[in-house]
Amino acid sequence: LYKGEDYDIRVEINSTVETKGILRLYANRAPAGSQEVQIQKGRNVFLFRKTAEAAGTVVYEAELETLTSDDTFRQNNRMSSYVRIEGPPVVALVEGQEEEGRELAKIMKAGGLEFRRFTPHTLPDQLDEMMKFDAIVLANVGYDELGREKTELLDNYVKSMGRGLLVTGGDNSY
Repeated sequence: LYKGEDYDIRVEINSTVETKGILRLYANRAPAGSQEVQIQKGRNVFLFRKTAEAAGTVVYEAELETLTSDDTFRQNNRMSSYVRIEGPPVVALVEGQEEEGRELAKIMKAGGLEFRRFTPHTLPDQLDEMMKFDAIVLANVGYDELGREKTELLDNYVKSMGRGLLVTGGDNSY
């Protein structure tokens, strides 16, 4: 997930009896929500809606407190999982000429994306450095300006690492 993104936490309860209870949710051991629930025999699904507020890992714990005496095995009434929240996506904007990506920069800024500007020569030439970016945008960048090594690196960045690449055209590209 990314910071600011809304998401659902899904709690699934499989029960052998019908019962009532209070389903509590904790985020990093702090209360994060609760709801009174009616448990049916079989599979039950309950949702908590959350917003990713800060980057990092959040450990969620769901706990069911049954309100009847039908629950004979309370040890299985608690489960935990986690979610990793990333900061906003960071894009590498590579400009063939100074200010070629001016309009793209405005669009990214308006969309809340972080970006760093590069020239074809200053774009990182190591995959581990490129992986710091969620996507790379080439703004009117010619093949000759990038060179074979960086072009092959971009190919690996997209095909093997699953990252994004947007190529915009102009008089120096394609």
